[in-house]
Amino acid sequence: MASAGMVALPLTTPAWAQENACAPGAALATGLCLRGDALVDALAVTGGGVRQGTALLGQVRLRLDADLGSAAGLDHWRFAADVIGVYGRQITSDRVGSLAAVSNAEALTSVRLGELWLERDIGDAGSLRFGQLAADAEFAVADNAGNLLNGTFGWPVATAAALPAGGAAYPFAVPGVRFALGNPAEGPFFRIGLFAGDPGGQHAPTTDPQRHNRYGTLVPVNGGAFAIAEAGFADGTDLVLKLGAWFHNGGAEDQRRDAAGLSLADPASSGVP
Repeated sequence: MASAGMVALPLTTPAWAQENACAPGAALATGLCLRGDALVDALAVTGGGVRQGTALLGQVRLRLDADLGSAAGLDHWRFAADVIGVYGRQITSDRVGSLAAVSNAEALTSVRLGELWLERDIGDAGSLRFGQLAADAEFAVADNAGNLLNGTFGWPVATAAALPAGGAAYPFAVPGVRFALGNPAEGPFFRIGLFAGDPGGQHAPTTDPQRHNRYGTLVPVNGGAFAIAEAGFADGTDLVLKLGAWFHNGGAEDQRRDAAGLSLADPASSGVP
């Protein structure tokens, strides 16, 4: 059983910044905005799990957004980059032992590159985005649950457990492209994305993917491809309906048999799927 508390600490925003298009945030130049957030999770396992104890986890995110039309005369183009700093204990693996992360900020202690992309608007119809992308920035998440603590309300456990290294989701971003139509905040919308299949890159089976791609600077192209599509409708208030599907064409370990064809439960099995 785990009890948890969360404190969100937005970085201080200058008063003058509240009056420009960057609010909340700071305008560094025309069309160039810097935003930041800090999060502290205090968690405790009071019974059950792997073992009892407490943990403290901190996360800082800095994001740079650029309207390249205003900043550089490149109309209809946008740019974004973010950096994520995490420090503290991953209580899920160390003390809880659950499939879903207790905190949606859990990651290996590191400072890593998050998303880094260019986007081209297609008039009012939609946009095309490409670069270093995280699928959970737009796909398969409950927007209204963004402030809830548990990782279950973010990237689904089904995808995190089934995909190599948890899939193209926090704390990873991978090479990818995303095409979107409509307005996901109001009215019908459709989006489809294609991402690198294994964000951990070419790591050994026993190596933690986060340690192998610790700073998010690898450009993994192995592990097949991960495709996801989503269509939905938003009424502009609190109602959002979504229907989607995903497909991964990379290899996966057999859950029933070892490399020699024996059942993994057989005492004679090698134990290697």
